[in-house]
Amino acid sequence: MTTTTAAPWTACTEPKLPRGLWTSERAADREEAAGYCHYCTAAGACLAAAIDLKATFGVWAGHDMGTPAGRKAARAAHAATEGDQ
Repeated sequence: MTTTTAAPWTACTEPKLPRGLWTSERAADREEAAGYCHYCTAAGACLAAAIDLKATFGVWAGHDMGTPAGRKAARAAHAATEGDQ
């Protein structure tokens, strides 16, 4: 008997969603993208990558890194996650 494991679902690579949402110039598009991130199985790794890369654009793990408020929220979320370990 073989067991298969489902691949992690990532919102930003979902072919049924518009590809440009995560890096759109339009705030409404980025807000929509951030909503999909809450269902993503890779959100933790995505947030860590955004922090490591010092991202300043795009939506990463539900945070709009193109805004100061988004970057601040991402740093706080990352710090909270690091404190849980």
